[in-house]
Amino acid sequence: MPPQRKAKQQATSVDDILRRADAQAAGAGVTLDAEPYTLDWYREDYPARKREFIEREIKIRDAFDRNTLKDFILNDAQVELLDSGNEAFFDASLEDYSLKCRRLGISTFYCASYLTDAILESGHHVRIVAQDPSTLRALMRSLKGMYDNLRPEIKPASKYNSVYDLEFADEEKGVVGSRISVSAVVPGQEEKGRGDTFTRLHLTEIPFWRGDAETAATALCDAAKGGVISGESTAKGVGDWFHRKYTQGKLHQGGVRAHFFEWWWNRNYRIAGAQILHRDGTRYLAVGANLENFDTLEPERQAALAISNYTAEERLARTLNLQSESDCTQQVLAHLKRKGHVEESADWTCDEVAECLAWRRQEIAKKGEKKFRVEYPENDIDPFAQTGGTVFDQAYTVVACEPRGAIEGHSYVVGLDPSMGIDGADPAAVTVIDRTTGEQVHHWAGYEKQDAQAKRVCALSDIYNAAEIVIESNMGEAAILECERLGYGHRLYKHLDVQTQRDVEDGKVTMRDAMLRARPGVQMTERFKRLIIGMFEKAWREGDFKACAQELCEESRVFVQNGERMEAKSGFHDDIIMVNGFTWYVVVSSHVVTVDFVSSGQKLGSARLKGY
Repeated sequence: MPPQRKAKQQATSVDDILRRADAQAAGAGVTLDAEPYTLDWYREDYPARKREFIEREIKIRDAFDRNTLKDFILNDAQVELLDSGNEAFFDASLEDYSLKCRRLGISTFYCASYLTDAILESGHHVRIVAQDPSTLRALMRSLKGMYDNLRPEIKPASKYNSVYDLEFADEEKGVVGSRISVSAVVPGQEEKGRGDTFTRLHLTEIPFWRGDAETAATALCDAAKGGVISGESTAKGVGDWFHRKYTQGKLHQGGVRAHFFEWWWNRNYRIAGAQILHRDGTRYLAVGANLENFDTLEPERQAALAISNYTAEERLARTLNLQSESDCTQQVLAHLKRKGHVEESADWTCDEVAECLAWRRQEIAKKGEKKFRVEYPENDIDPFAQTGGTVFDQAYTVVACEPRGAIEGHSYVVGLDPSMGIDGADPAAVTVIDRTTGEQVHHWAGYEKQDAQAKRVCALSDIYNAAEIVIESNMGEAAILECERLGYGHRLYKHLDVQTQRDVEDGKVTMRDAMLRARPGVQMTERFKRLIIGMFEKAWREGDFKACAQELCEESRVFVQNGERMEAKSGFHDDIIMVNGFTWYVVVSSHVVTVDFVSSGQKLGSARLKGY
């Protein structure tokens, strides 16, 4: 009988071999260092080796390379977010919110980052929140693709692997109780996430969620207290939850950190072969046939290839304030140098810059300037302003003059939008506009009682050459009475209604009698508000009005048309806009005549007689 063969030994996984080696070493009292690229090795001093895990172990489909499956090598923006996430790993009070250009891979990065956390540490509950069901499914496919393509030696077994959930249960690999889920906000169920507990939370495209995005985001963030929270989006408008979070980050408030990624962070946004040419003192951008045949092109075609370069005044005159190509090249060059993509000695005419500029020119031709500014931003103001339905375009709502005192021979109007002087309520706002130049020359906003507000505008009237005083009368009764008590009733603007104006024009009443009968101040109705805002917007846009206060420019970004109403977005103020609006109305519409009546200086002035 032939001798029996020994049973063939089954293949042993690398992890089994390492575990036996560890057990033998432990029995001998020896501590072995973990082998590189094993789970134990990655876990040493975690998250110090997190980038190595992502770039070596995780694979993704590259949409810019025919959807090829390849190693996930982090781009510059993803590296910045990884560094911030590692800080948040040790300080759970930190949150990160990113304003981005399109197709930068921010959501993909967070999927990979939080998947890594769930594998290398047990007990994580990761939640990714998308704006709609299709995006939700795409994110889960991306997550599962990363998981499915892990090496067997480090891939933990799953307990659940459903459409929207992935949970690990692998004691041998040290991955127990980690779960990843994706969801979208459902209208009417915005607070559904409040009862969960998340250790990692990522919110994508928050302004585009269905239902009440603010309620949903607040509930989700409350459920992730003590964990790591991140969010990213393109802009939708000023004043929404994402904009407020991003602004907090810019101001370094509340532990929030803002990240802004212009389009040139994406290294795929280039057209290979583009060059900047220099001919007779002019720079041209050309690619392909235009580059090969440039010197034989017709003058008109050559001129169309010239790199734009316009002054600040020319930018201000443009309907859309997109920076010139020349200005853009400087920003692109500075970024490429910071990230080490070009030599420090490179200038803006180098081929790397030319390729980026060629892509920009092509995209603007496809999408138009306005859409380009939103989807591929070059600053973090335009994308919010262009999408929020604001009345005022940010192309012209800029500070264009300085505050100054009175000039001899100039006429001025002092405006007051009064308040009750209660902290936390609407503030009072004061402006002074020069009739002669159209410039705003003084600004104040704050909290004080109406008698103090009245004294303030009376003093300004004296400073600015006996300026006319205009006060909103809806809630400014006390301020109007105080102005009259102080003897300034003759400087108060009085609004003539349409019928009275007709009576004056028809000679039925004198201007003196009409003015004596008229009510001091302006009464704000929705119809009158639409009128003055229309006039003020036109004056600002056409350059007749010039602002000296940054606060006015900031308010213009949240002032919207809401149905038939003109008002600030919820949670913001519009007092500075309104005071400048009705003051401008007085500047251009009130009749400046020789005053043949004076205030009595008594409390029973015209304001009291009119029923105040």
